[in-house]
Amino acid sequence: IYKVGTFAQVQNITKTDFGANLLLVGHRRLTLESVDSFGPPAIGTVTHWKKPLITTPSTSLKAYINEVIASVRELLKLSPLLQEQLHQAVSRIDFNDPYKLADFASAMTTAEGSK
Repeated sequence: IYKVGTFAQVQNITKTDFGANLLLVGHRRLTLESVDSFGPPAIGTVTHWKKPLITTPSTSLKAYINEVIASVRELLKLSPLLQEQLHQAVSRIDFNDPYKLADFASAMTTAEGSK
């Protein structure tokens, strides 16, 4: 179990030949302080992260946002099986919130935690 994670909501579950694909919407980051029960379901004590308030995005932040959006578009082209679900998710993302945008983009990628 990882110490840092994301509180997320399941938006869609699609069965596949190899299991299932989940479409999650991340709401906020949290730190696991302790595991109280391994369940099921697992129960733990967490601390929610406070995100800094961004009133006016800097030029650099705007550039990062534009680059993430371009990368998301490229990922949509590479994943035709999830394209419809991802288009639905994209319609709900606030592209002016860099935190939610970063969570969304990272959720679309696949890699081991160490990478």
